[in-house]
Amino acid sequence: MIDPSIKELTNKIREKCEFRINRYGLVLAAAKAARIITDEQNAKLKEIEKATFASNDARDSGSKFMIKSEIREPNEAPDEKMLKLAIQKIYDGEFLIIRD
Repeated sequence: MIDPSIKELTNKIREKCEFRINRYGLVLAAAKAARIITDEQNAKLKEIEKATFASNDARDSGSKFMIKSEIREPNEAPDEKMLKLAIQKIYDGEFLIIRD
């Protein structure tokens, strides 16, 4: 079962944004939020890779590897899907849905 439910999510959005949203709009918003989260994670990964490779080149240790879990926020589960995380962030109010 999805947590939060679609009904809970749409009610929460209505409270925060003061307009109704249908399921189609919710799907679009969640997909866009998931893309933003993915892009942020990819940017963090690139920064860590650059820093790791630069420090390895400076030391000439020959060990050029990194752990992807370093880019995760402390409160994010390591195997959590981006769409699920996006829905939770919409529900918590970290992402707001606006109309054009």
